[in-house]
Amino acid sequence: AAGGIADGRGIAAAVTLGAAGVNLGSRFLASAESPVGERWKKALVTRPSEDWIQASFINAMNPNPGTLGYRTRLRLLRTEFVDRWEARTGDVEIDPGPVLAELSDAVAAGDREALLVVGGQSAGLLRSVEPASAIVRALVAETREALAEGAQFEI
Repeated sequence: AAGGIADGRGIAAAVTLGAAGVNLGSRFLASAESPVGERWKKALVTRPSEDWIQASFINAMNPNPGTLGYRTRLRLLRTEFVDRWEARTGDVEIDPGPVLAELSDAVAAGDREALLVVGGQSAGLLRSVEPASAIVRALVAETREALAEGAQFEI
């Protein structure tokens, strides 16, 4: 299971519903060991889930064959860049050159994170950047607790 899972309760819910495992992308992007920049990590732990929107222009800019069949879209931090190009997805489908050039300029200037930051809806659940080992320990403890609480519930 993936999407919106960032804590033990989410893992317990997914497993209870039959998932064999979970993918916690945003949670580990906001780990001390993650290779993303500090600005990106700070956005993941401070911005509410409503600030992370599904964006279509990214697939139009660089179509990903693995996502088109399922209409999967990346979730991005809402920025002026994202809002502007999301409103112009049709233009990007015709000619992705302008958006790619703007993004390339930002990368060259070392300012990509001002334009484009990837994260999930679970970013609203994150509160701190921690070492991956601490995250895993907390996830295991929270999952065990949530599963134990759920086992006590009777219908």
